[in-house]
Amino acid sequence: MKKLLVLICLLCNYYSYSQSITIFDVDMSTYPIMRAKFFALDSLGNQITNLSPSDFSIVENGLQRQITSISCPPPKPIDALSSLLIIDVSGSMGWGASTVSNLELAKASANAWVSGLPLGNSECAITTFDHNNYLNQDFTTDRQKLLN
Repeated sequence: MKKLLVLICLLCNYYSYSQSITIFDVDMSTYPIMRAKFFALDSLGNQITNLSPSDFSIVENGLQRQITSISCPPPKPIDALSSLLIIDVSGSMGWGASTVSNLELAKASANAWVSGLPLGNSECAITTFDHNNYLNQDFTTDRQKLLN
């Protein structure tokens, strides 16, 4: 039952997307005034740029703090990326300590990479190896070909 629950959680996580915010480069050098950089993404992974201080709430030790300003520069165009996925399909990729094989984990990782890749101007190729090497998919921008 535990194995099924883990698999369901992984599948649900894979297909469920929500808004997200990532905060980084927190600058506390002028405390109590603080600065931080952030990325706010919508459920499709697109940058949200029309934010205002009223969209946020900051609480410190239970006290509401004032947000003085938010700056959202326009998103930069995504650089083209060429990536090559190399997957070990040899016997060593069999069953590990869990009931999910290492090969299944590698497939899930490859699917996540391909699904998150900004295709159109980015490309990916897939190759596997055991005692030989195999070119499974040459460089392409076609997501479905990569997932197949």
